[in-house]
Amino acid sequence: MTMNLPIKDKLAVILGGIISGDTDRNGCGNLIDFESCAKTILHNIINPNNCDVFIHSWSTDQKKDLIRIYKPKKFLFEEQEMFGFDLSGEEAIHPTKGQLFRTVSRYMSVERGMELKRQYEIEYGFRYKWVLVFRFDYIVLKRLSLNDLDTNSIYIGYEPHWPDIDKECMIYDGFFLGSSEIMNVFSDLGTTILQSGHEKYNFSCHHLIYYRLIDLLGSSKRIKYIYNRFEDFEIWRFINNPDLNLLGLKYGILDTRERTKRLLEEIDA
Repeated sequence: MTMNLPIKDKLAVILGGIISGDTDRNGCGNLIDFESCAKTILHNIINPNNCDVFIHSWSTDQKKDLIRIYKPKKFLFEEQEMFGFDLSGEEAIHPTKGQLFRTVSRYMSVERGMELKRQYEIEYGFRYKWVLVFRFDYIVLKRLSLNDLDTNSIYIGYEPHWPDIDKECMIYDGFFLGSSEIMNVFSDLGTTILQSGHEKYNFSCHHLIYYRLIDLLGSSKRIKYIYNRFEDFEIWRFINNPDLNLLGLKYGILDTRERTKRLLEEIDA
């Protein structure tokens, strides 16, 4: 247990999941340009905040590259687990079962990454003040500042297509930032689904995350925004090919693409 350990004013970044493909969320197509993503994550999040990085990933083929790039304090790479799902047939393209597998897979990876973080806290006798759960496939266009943030809240990305999370009962689950205590509880979502029997979860993962956060925090007033999608961050495959997400055209993905190009040129200069 880490509850009695002193808090250190430091941010831990948990990177997890798979290195996805450039045409589909199931990892289809060519491998994304995760090194360009990493340049922006390092430039705007990790380096300016002197973060400690922890990695759990199912992408065993990219192990050496990810360790070289991010220099994690602890890491664990494992072959992809199926968690009782059979995606060999129709479940692979089922609108909810396929998505639910991705949700379980991702959050089991987050849970294992968080466990690496907890092990490190115990070994070194402190708790991180902040924990950021993030993905390998994001381009980050804005410097992360922790000033004036509330440790009793969870911070997420603002999705302009869902401007009212209470009306939609949906959360954009790209990343989460909160205290170690809150994130330790939130991060067991994968296990919660498996122990409850995943057959009962027949709706969108975005709804699932919303209800999980409401249950954890007690009120949506404690769910706050730290980044705006398209303006401050976006998934690499949609920047690389905006036609994969036509809604992005409405919200400025072409401008996001140009700003990404300029940022990478600046970083490489």
